[in-house]
Amino acid sequence: MQRVRDRLLVIIPVTLCLILLLIYMNTRSLVKTSIVMLAVPFSAIGAVWFLYLLGYNMSIGVWVGLIALLGVDAETGVFMLIYLDLAYEQAKKQGRLRSLADLQSVIRYGAGPALTPKVHDGGHHFSWPGSHHVVHRRRGRHYETHPPRR
Repeated sequence: MQRVRDRLLVIIPVTLCLILLLIYMNTRSLVKTSIVMLAVPFSAIGAVWFLYLLGYNMSIGVWVGLIALLGVDAETGVFMLIYLDLAYEQAKKQGRLRSLADLQSVIRYGAGPALTPKVHDGGHHFSWPGSHHVVHRRRGRHYETHPPRR
């Protein structure tokens, strides 16, 4: 059993290095390679947990299956990266990319109502979140403190 364990301690790092090399040769980018490889440990941990929950013994067949899982996971990550690169290039050509100011506005409008509590004052008056004023200023309406009551 010790001999098998020693072989596995050599095979697994060699397999991971080969996967890293192949992904780097495919993407020609260390950042993209790192992004793809970030998913590999999560799938391996999930597989080990699943094996533990099912009560399987760690045999050579199980280790071969885990190594195959790492390869398939890396391959799936490469396909997702290719898809995202193609979608980014298409959006860039069509002019659909948003600026940083637009992204900040989306975050402010989305998080503003959730982060700003509405304080009730006797049931007839409440304070509006900060994003409300920004929305109406962009539409050309200027309220000093609150919108008119209906």
